Amino acid sequence: MEDRVEELIAGLDREALAALVAGVAHRHPEVVPTLAALRRSLSGLGASSPSLPPIELARVRATLRESLRAGHSRGYYGGISGPTVMAVATPLMEEATAYLAAERGPEVLELLAVLADELAEVSEAVYEEEGELYEFAEEFARLLAEALLTSPLTDAERRAWYERMAEWGDAGSACLEPDLLRPALLAARHGRAPVFAQGSQSSSSSSS
Repeated sequence: MEDRVEELIAGLDREALAALVAGVAHRHPEVVPTLAALRRSLSGLGASSPSLPPIELARVRATLRESLRAGHSRGYYGGISGPTVMAVATPLMEEATAYLAAERGPEVLELLAVLADELAEVSEAVYEEEGELYEFAEEFARLLAEALLTSPLTDAERRAWYERMAEWGDAGSACLEPDLLRPALLAARHGRAPVFAQGSQSSSSSSS
């Protein structure tokens, strides 16, 4: 069917294509809502992607290290408080959300990996005040799972991401605990949306 459509519109200029669509809509008005929905989705994709520049991972890593070191020197007993981690990480999480909306999952994976790598490096110095790192970890795992599920990864690449996340958990950071990373770990292992979308309880049952 798609081949026939491509043959039908091949060589048509903009005006001819518009006339063809208008003629179809006139004879079959029931397709108008579908055409409108497709038009909106195509417009959204075209407008969102070019507005986001490539993520400069080296800059992100350097800024993270500088900010975490500064937070280390100001923290209680020289540690890095949960609120400091949140202040440093929140802009990156918001950036990840924007890039996911633009369907740029592979870039989000690398951005979140930089964040996790740097937090793992200072894991022994991080301490919580009022459970704020639990909320951070839940949001981090959600974004990471979504990025994994929307990226065209091979089985080998998924295994590599699974192993990398397991290493983050082994670092002992309060915001990278394996239980909190479970949605992302399951997404990397299974590579299908229902694993995360059904929630942690059903994910546990599906993995058994």
